[in-house]
Amino acid sequence: MKRTTTATLLATLLFAGTAMGQATRYWNGSSGVDNNWETAANWDTAPVPGDNANFRGKTGGAQDATAQLSSAATIGDLLIGGVGAASTQGTPTLTLKSGSALSVTDDTQIGFSLAGDSSAAVAQLNVVDGTHSFTDLFNIGNVAGVGNANAANGSVTVSGGSLSLAAIGKIATRGATATGASSGTLTLEGGLLTSTKTGVGFYVGDYGNGMLTLDGGNATFAGNVNVAQQSGSSGTISLLDGNLHANTVTLGSGDASLEIGEGFLTMNLNRNGLVAGWIAGNDVSAVGGIVDDSTFTSVYASGLTTVTNGSFVLKYGYDTVNAETALWSQAIPEPATISFVLLTGCGLLAVRRIMI
Repeated sequence: MKRTTTATLLATLLFAGTAMGQATRYWNGSSGVDNNWETAANWDTAPVPGDNANFRGKTGGAQDATAQLSSAATIGDLLIGGVGAASTQGTPTLTLKSGSALSVTDDTQIGFSLAGDSSAAVAQLNVVDGTHSFTDLFNIGNVAGVGNANAANGSVTVSGGSLSLAAIGKIATRGATATGASSGTLTLEGGLLTSTKTGVGFYVGDYGNGMLTLDGGNATFAGNVNVAQQSGSSGTISLLDGNLHANTVTLGSGDASLEIGEGFLTMNLNRNGLVAGWIAGNDVSAVGGIVDDSTFTSVYASGLTTVTNGSFVLKYGYDTVNAETALWSQAIPEPATISFVLLTGCGLLAVRRIMI
C-alpha cells in the first residue's frame, strides 16, 4: 500500500510539474525592429519548447499583430486570433517562411474566440515553406467557450512546404453551447497537406461556413472528410487544380457541395455509387476541366461514367488495380477548336490523296 501511495504521489507531482511548466507566452510585436518570432522583444516572454504561443489582437500603438517564423520551434498550443476586430494593428497573422519547422504538440486554433473577448476573432496562417507538424486538434475558425456569442473567422493559405496533421481537423466549428458564427477557409496553392488521422479525420463546415480549396498542391487524408456535418452548416470542397485523396468524402446534413475544375478527387474502394448520388442530387458542379483526360479514362475504366454539366463533362470511374475511385471534369472543346481539328484533318487527308 505504501509503495502504491508513493508511486501515485510521484506521478501526481510529475504531472503537476509538466502542467506548471507549460506557460502561455503572448506575442506583442513591440520590438520596433522586426516582426520575427525569434526576436525576444516581440513577446511578453519569449517561448521555450513546450510553452503555448498566443497571438491576440492588440490595441497598443507600438504593437504589430503579424509575425513570421524562419527557424525551428516546438510549442504546446498555438492560438491565433481573439479580440480580433478590435485590434488597431491588423489581423493577427503568422507566416511560416523558408527555414521554418514548426512543431505544435497540443491544440492549434486559427481564429479563436472566447466569451470574454471584446469582439469577433479573426486570424491568418500563411505557410510559404518549411516542414510543419501538428499533433493535436487543428481548428480553423472556432467559437469556443460556454455561451460564447463572439464570431470567429480563420484562414490558412499554403503556397509551399508541408503540413502534417495527426489528429482531427475542423474548418468552422464551435462549442456545444456557443452561439457565435464560425467561418474558415483552407486554401492550397502549392505544397503538401497530409492527415494521418483515420476514421473521420477532417471536417469542412462543422457547425459553420467552411471551405477547402485546392488551386495546386496535394492533400491526402488517411481518414474520411465530412462536409457540412451539422444541419445549418455549409461546406464546400473546390478542386480548381491539384489532387485530393481521402478514404471517402461524406456530404452531411447541412449545405454541402463540391466544385470540380482542373483538380482531381480520388477515394479508396469503389465509390462509383456514392459519386452517382452526388451528381443526381446536384451536389457537384463543374467549374472548369482538363482538356486531355485519356490517361484517367484508361486507368479508371471500371464503371466509367460521363455526365454533361454545363460547359463541361463530369467523369468518374474505378481503378481495379489500386482499388480507388476518381472524379474529375473534362472541358468540352469550343466549336472553333472542333472546326480547326476537322479542317486540319481534311487538309491532311487531301495532301495524302495528292501524294498518292
